[in-house]
Amino acid sequence: MSISSYDRAQRLAQSYLFKGFETGNVYGYTRVSTIKQSKNGVSMDDQKEHVQAYCTIHSLPEPEIIEEPAVSGTTMDRPKLNQLLEKIKPGDTIIVSSLSRLARNTKDFLNFVDEMKTKYIRIICLKEKIDLQYENGELSSTAVMMLSMLASFSQFEADQTRERTQSAMDKLVRDGTLRHKPHFGEKYELKEGMKVIVPVAEEQQVIDYLQMHIMRDKNISIGKLTNLLNEQIRSGLLKYRKKKKVARTQVANIVKYNQLRDYSIIVSDPITTTSTSTSATSTPMGPSGIS
Repeated sequence: MSISSYDRAQRLAQSYLFKGFETGNVYGYTRVSTIKQSKNGVSMDDQKEHVQAYCTIHSLPEPEIIEEPAVSGTTMDRPKLNQLLEKIKPGDTIIVSSLSRLARNTKDFLNFVDEMKTKYIRIICLKEKIDLQYENGELSSTAVMMLSMLASFSQFEADQTRERTQSAMDKLVRDGTLRHKPHFGEKYELKEGMKVIVPVAEEQQVIDYLQMHIMRDKNISIGKLTNLLNEQIRSGLLKYRKKKKVARTQVANIVKYNQLRDYSIIVSDPITTTSTSTSATSTPMGPSGIS
């Protein structure tokens, strides 16, 4: 029976962990995102000193420093980090001055830890006082507790980000300053130095026309609405952004965005209404004065 990769890794890790090779090789990973950052207290020299001092105090081997200059932490795909991950082996240790040097956020760090656990790599983050060690081939109880706390904090971070984003979007909508391409029937205008959304009368007439037909027949199809609208455009009674015809998908988007079917009440059809008491015939008129 063949040995699985997991079982093999576990056997190799235990051979390092329980035969006097607990510490393996030690690597200090340092990174700065920009040249400016390197001058503001988080230079690679500062990080290197912190890692070396920690190793001295805790009687760890002299660390091999892996330097990642001017590389953003927004991605885990970094040249020097990739080289480090290719050379580490079970029982090795990675030390960083701060979790932020290794990962952009808690979620990325937890994903990184999951990968390192399969290789039995010890991870130490000095600033956060995180030390992921192993006992009998498994993460220590203290390490498990730390990861549980980090996982909870990661979810908290995600929830907070989502709430802040939604709150900001809601405010932009209320203020009429949401930065997106205006939908049909709207446009941006500058008012007191701010972009605000205002209605376009010519396009609002098209929306009124579609609403009128949906109110008459709540089950009217998009295809029929499109044909009716195109007849109005060909006759010159309505305009659609200087185009000669409108596509079904465009009509569907107008109906969906403006929630026209949400107000599809049945009304009498004024187009077919004639006066029986007089010889006069009513003039067909739609919303916004469309005849």
